[in-house]
Amino acid sequence: MACALPPSQARVGPEERKHSVDFKNDYPEYAVIERQIRNARVERAAMVGTLFAQGGLALAHAVQRIAAGFGSGLNAERDRRAIEADTFLRRQVPRY
Repeated sequence: MACALPPSQARVGPEERKHSVDFKNDYPEYAVIERQIRNARVERAAMVGTLFAQGGLALAHAVQRIAAGFGSGLNAERDRRAIEADTFLRRQVPRY
């Protein structure tokens, strides 16, 4: 046998909770605080966006530096092979 709670003690579901607090009309003294909170959220979102953008740029620069390092290594290897192929230049360049 189920026991029903009186209406004053019954739980209210989210679909029945349609009352939201309007700080501008109900509590005008808190409107300034609400505006500050809203501005802080906007600033935080801007900072997070800036953080992601700077991280992406740092990653792109790191990849470019690594690629440049590989490129200069490849150029040095090509020069070394060209020197080894030419008998005249091979005598002038010391071996390491």
